Amino acid sequence: MSQPLIVLMYHKIYDPSNQLPHERFETHLCQLKEHYEIVGLGEKGSTDKLKLCLTFDDAYVDFFWFVFPLLIKHQIKALLAVPSGYIQDNT
Repeated sequence: MSQPLIVLMYHKIYDPSNQLPHERFETHLCQLKEHYEIVGLGEKGSTDKLKLCLTFDDAYVDFFWFVFPLLIKHQIKALLAVPSGYIQDNT
């Protein structure tokens, strides 16, 4: 029997009204990594830990400045949803 996959969806990290300010986001990621196996969508994983997939919605600039460097630093996979309306035809 396969384990369930937990999917966490984040919208913005740098937002003064957010309950998870970006200064604490790195601690949050480390705690997730400690307690879950963070996988990409469709990956089975390699441990007995509960599987977790991180997704980020709308590709706000805070993802590039705050989140992406932390994902690289901690070798964490994530899915970034980019709104297709912002992609130019000639890219």
